Amino acid sequence: MNDQRGVTILEALVASVVVAFAGLALTSFYLAMVNSFAWANSETVLQRQGSLVLDVIGRQSRRASNVAAGCAPAGSVGDSLRVTVSAPLSGAGTYCYYAGTGSNGAVAGALCERFTPTAGAAGGCRDLLDGQGGLARRALQSRLTVLHQTNPVDPTCPRRSAPGQPLGVPLAATEYCLVLASSPSVNGVEVGFTIGDGLASRQFAATFNLRN
Repeated sequence: MNDQRGVTILEALVASVVVAFAGLALTSFYLAMVNSFAWANSETVLQRQGSLVLDVIGRQSRRASNVAAGCAPAGSVGDSLRVTVSAPLSGAGTYCYYAGTGSNGAVAGALCERFTPTAGAAGGCRDLLDGQGGLARRALQSRLTVLHQTNPVDPTCPRRSAPGQPLGVPLAATEYCLVLASSPSVNGVEVGFTIGDGLASRQFAATFNLRN
């Protein structure tokens, strides 16, 4: 004789729980894969853009006849660096590097290059972080910016060099993670910055020698 009892309520509940757990596991796996891809994509973008920034500042610094601090427009905070390239080199003029604050003619967190030709007026901020190109941006990723120092101190934020301080001096919590300074000891400039996109962050640093 065939058993025609059908499915009991308990059996239906057990089956529903099994299906729910399987769905949850698949969803968690999918989200983990998506987040992993987004993080890897962020790392790629940060590495590429940070390296490009160092290339730009390094190229002008190596051509420079003089460097000095304090060139940023009104409303700026933190370091700024003026790099002077003299004729007959191409692109002769001054290049000013500084962080955008939202009140100095540049969006907050921009890493600005402002060029003033030898015979001409100063241009606006060219954000060296604005150039991710064709790499896809994800929902968790905002535009690239220079990060702020935090309290307690963020270990990825660069430090300013100081006599008697082998590890350097931490930036204040109100400052952007951007160090731009002339370095008499190597006749050049020191550059350090930490950038992020809301998902990942990375620090970059280099020292460039002047041509003279």
